[in-house]
Amino acid sequence: MNLILKFFYQVFRLILQLLKPLTHGVRALLIREGQVLLVQHVYEDEWYLPGGLVERGETLEEAIRREALEEVGAEIYDLQLFGVYTKSHRAGMTISRCSSPRILS
Repeated sequence: MNLILKFFYQVFRLILQLLKPLTHGVRALLIREGQVLLVQHVYEDEWYLPGGLVERGETLEEAIRREALEEVGAEIYDLQLFGVYTKSHRAGMTISRCSSPRILS
């Protein structure tokens, strides 16, 4: 099952590269008690900061709060912009920092 997910994820990435849609994403640098929270998706082997794509009509702040809650169950209170980065002229990534996320159980 894991290999199938990885295969379809790679196909999806290839299609996106060919079509080159304009995308915006967000990542959260969540720090709690001096430790950084990372996530590992089932379709990737590496570890990443929590985050994802910004949905249509959603602000960057709304997107990062939604992604943090969806991916790790974290409510973000003191959100601070950490940086804005780009991998190409058509895609952007905003990384925000939160020093004390509240992890919901």
